[in-house]
Amino acid sequence: MEPTSTLGVKFDKAKPKWSLVPQGVMTDVVDVLTKGAMKYAPDNWMYVPEARTRYYDATLRHLTAWWEGEKHDPETGNSHLSHAICCLMFLLWFDLKGKNDARTHSPIHDGKAVEAGRDVRSGRGWCLPCGDKGCK
Repeated sequence: MEPTSTLGVKFDKAKPKWSLVPQGVMTDVVDVLTKGAMKYAPDNWMYVPEARTRYYDATLRHLTAWWEGEKHDPETGNSHLSHAICCLMFLLWFDLKGKNDARTHSPIHDGKAVEAGRDVRSGRGWCLPCGDKGCK
């Protein structure tokens, strides 16, 4: 059987080219995100009060430290640039979602609003004090 002109065709020229993202650097960025999720909670950054201002400040702190010659964050050992990229991604998320600041909803635990985590897969929040995903 002779090959036809449609053999090996894939119509993806106009689709985003993820292969353009330098994968080696993304590993360090994801490591920063993972360490943050372990320290606080997955997606905790969405709930930080005054998040836009605070992540703007954090971005500039990391960029300034890098610019002044400190290559790695002393707490995590990761690149200051990776930390700045994470902060910029958070700021971009707020902009793309039309959020002026962090989410204001917090779950209720024992009748009081508490810090919230967020399940990455389902998007549902949960109570950090007890870990209950349906805490009221």
